[in-house]
Amino acid sequence: MRGDTADRPGSQAPEASRRQPRKARFTAKAPGDLLGVRPNDLEVAVDLMSDGTRDQLYLALRLATLEQYLQKGEPMPFIVDDILIGFDDNRTKVCLEVLTELAASTQVLVFTHHRRVVELAEKLEAQAGVFIHDLH
Repeated sequence: MRGDTADRPGSQAPEASRRQPRKARFTAKAPGDLLGVRPNDLEVAVDLMSDGTRDQLYLALRLATLEQYLQKGEPMPFIVDDILIGFDDNRTKVCLEVLTELAASTQVLVFTHHRRVVELAEKLEAQAGVFIHDLH
């Protein structure tokens, strides 16, 4: 997501968008219409996005909803299962960093069977801690 969306006062852009500016931005032309906007301002319908981009959008929407909820309500766990499959290493690392920041205010559980995600998570320094449990 681009910084111009995240930097507006009162913006509801999720933390992930604030950490990784200028990758993509999303807009709604009409209620219920969600479009991606490429750096060249070309709009892309969600159904025409790659699986990885749709996963990033889905995660950003979930994070934005949770951040808004946490401002008013009790902490609730954030649970994802292989949400990082379509992410490259850089996006996976940034997402894991965002999730470790979120873990300072609520419980975060990330399930994966991808060894690379575990390797990247092991390198994180997090105030809330990163605990890895291998299930065999």
